[in-house]
Amino acid sequence: MEIDTVELSKIVYPSSPSYRLQDIAEELDIALPSAHRADDDAEATSKLLLACNDKLKSLPEGTLDLLHRRSFRLKSDLASLFYGALKEARTKKESSDFSTFRSIPYRLVKKSKRTELGQLPYPSEDDKKTELLTTVFPKFEQREPQYRFMDAVWKTLTEQSEIATEVPTGIGKTIAYLLPAAIRSVESGKPVVISTFTNHLADKIVEDELKKLEKILGISLKATVLKGREQYISLGKFEELLTISEQSYDETFTIMQILVWLTETSTGDLGELNVSGGGQLFVNRIRKRFRQMAPDEQIADYHNRLIEECAHSNFIITNHAMLLADVNRAEPLFRSMVGLVVDEAPPFPQIASRLGEAV
Repeated sequence: MEIDTVELSKIVYPSSPSYRLQDIAEELDIALPSAHRADDDAEATSKLLLACNDKLKSLPEGTLDLLHRRSFRLKSDLASLFYGALKEARTKKESSDFSTFRSIPYRLVKKSKRTELGQLPYPSEDDKKTELLTTVFPKFEQREPQYRFMDAVWKTLTEQSEIATEVPTGIGKTIAYLLPAAIRSVESGKPVVISTFTNHLADKIVEDELKKLEKILGISLKATVLKGREQYISLGKFEELLTISEQSYDETFTIMQILVWLTETSTGDLGELNVSGGGQLFVNRIRKRFRQMAPDEQIADYHNRLIEECAHSNFIITNHAMLLADVNRAEPLFRSMVGLVVDEAPPFPQIASRLGEAV
């Protein structure tokens, strides 16, 4: 039996940024003292195989059944691994972590609410700001422009006024506006909307800056990243394409990746997937393009759920196009906000112009 661990790991870890042995070994905390040395590579590969097999055994029975049916079309002999995991899954009680959409398992996301602690004092004095920031940045050095920008954001949010400002690069701009925005959200019980130029910047705020902010303030904060609907999977379209019997290798492989990804993702954001060029063509076919959905799809739809989550968040993080398009919505998404921060505003007029032409 020939098993290709690269083929297997791409299916089992569909969101990994890289499938080079040394990269995925590092991601999975597998020791690889010297890459490209035969003994070390062999040992790391064997541990990767075991990790993949363990991951398979954690998947729901319905996912494993769908994977096993398609595994005979792969380039290496992975069918026996999927069948072994499927047989074991049939002996277990189904986990409550998953639900199904037309027999396709997906991870249930538990609803959470924004943090509302009442009064969370803003650090008006500079030494208080320094004390907070050194909890995350041990070698932090006070920057006068950062502190004054922070104060300006706080004043604008509390007075519900407007300000346009340009700050020097490298002063910690994002933390400087997130900190007063978080305090204002907790104080008011309403979300602050953060609008960025690109979806990538929106993701970076949640992945990097928000974690630092939570440590600085010593509280948990709820952030919802909301993008255009085409960034998200249409489960109805995906289920429809599963019924097609004649599929290429790339299509089959990408379907298997998506089946595993649906048991992990909390957002349904297709940008989380690491697929091949041919796989990307398939991904583009399952993007959500229309608002109208069957009742069962409405219940399972990721984009709908994120819209609902916005009202219960401390931060709604979106992009300029989404923010501007909100003006034309019958039911605006951002109407309940207590403040708005537009990060990187220069592209705003061009985006507004393009949207105007589209209308």
